[in-house]
Amino acid sequence: MKKWFENLKISSKLTVGFLSILCLALIIGILGITSLIKMNNDREETYNQCTLGIVYSAQAQADFLSTGAAVRDLYIYYNTDKETYCDKISAELDSVDAQLDNYNKTVSDSRDQDNYNKAKTAYGSYKNAVKAIVQDAESGKPNTDILALIQNSGKQVENTEEAFDSMVKYDMSVASQQLADDRASGWRTIFIMIAVIIASFALGLFLRSYISG
Repeated sequence: MKKWFENLKISSKLTVGFLSILCLALIIGILGITSLIKMNNDREETYNQCTLGIVYSAQAQADFLSTGAAVRDLYIYYNTDKETYCDKISAELDSVDAQLDNYNKTVSDSRDQDNYNKAKTAYGSYKNAVKAIVQDAESGKPNTDILALIQNSGKQVENTEEAFDSMVKYDMSVASQQLADDRASGWRTIFIMIAVIIASFALGLFLRSYISG
């Protein structure tokens, strides 16, 4: 190989050198483009599956807590402002449903799906209990009956709290892992590009010595 290169004409040596450098420059360009495309796709995936998932699950959890507060206030102000709190409870329940439906579109894996299914089931039981409270309140049942229903819904409240908490925590862990993976991928690409650049520089020096020789 060395003898063959030495026997080439100057013009041929220049052509070989130019094409070699061009190939390495092309490799660097392709690496840069593919890296940017991958980074863009990874960020979009992180946003669609992790960031939006955290937003929807956290909002569902917040609306669930607001529902509990409205149920409490319904009992406290039962004789003075019952209708207002019945309407507020219904609105909060609808909001939780909407956030869970949005979250379902961001489910990323089997564990995430399992967390969602458990939250949906637990919340469904809680929702039925709350609807029974609202129904009895609207029908004019005494506040002692309302209190009994609220007390009996304690297990549904606890199960829903745990399910929502698991969903939010898993989303945050997935987002954290995705960020770590993206960072590692970025550094790998940087090291590869540095290696190619060094190789290009070394090849340039090598070709210079033989072309001028």
